Amino acid sequence: MAGYLNSYCRMCRQQLDKEYRNREDVKEKRRKRDRNYYKTFSDEKKKVLRQQHRNWLKNNQQKSKEYSKDYRQKKGPALLVMRSNQSAKKRGSVFYINLKDWEFILKLFDYKCAASKEHIIDDNNSITLDHVNPIINNIEKNHSAWNVQPLCLRCNLKKGMKEIDFRNEEQVREIRKNCAEFRLVKR
Repeated sequence: MAGYLNSYCRMCRQQLDKEYRNREDVKEKRRKRDRNYYKTFSDEKKKVLRQQHRNWLKNNQQKSKEYSKDYRQKKGPALLVMRSNQSAKKRGSVFYINLKDWEFILKLFDYKCAASKEHIIDDNNSITLDHVNPIINNIEKNHSAWNVQPLCLRCNLKKGMKEIDFRNEEQVREIRKNCAEFRLVKR
């Protein structure tokens, strides 16, 4: 290394540099610098991507509608159960609903509203996951497959926070027989 004088040999210098880089205050300083750099980069990139997405949506409105409809049909029940479980977990529930159990319950009700079989299920009036005994009454225990029923959006809004069970005795027995109560694992 011509022109570069140092009071340490190469091996000692490398060791000192390594120790310096591993110090906690230096690591935090580097993390902060990187965060600011990537945040700026990602904000600019997000703006560009949003604009590209808006342009694509303007040019492909029909494709977008078809894709959204297909996605809701395929992933609708899974998204419904996932959102319901997340909401219940935030409120403090120790139970969660399994997708397999929810699909069993939907099949038991022929994919129709438990309150009114005549209601048409479509984009404007979709199936919702309703708690027979409102989850607010007992947050820890009321979010389980044993306490849910499929209602259309209109009936669910009409029912509100009341405790109304639209299931008959046989349906309740089938649900208790085939669906398990799943507890969240505390970590």
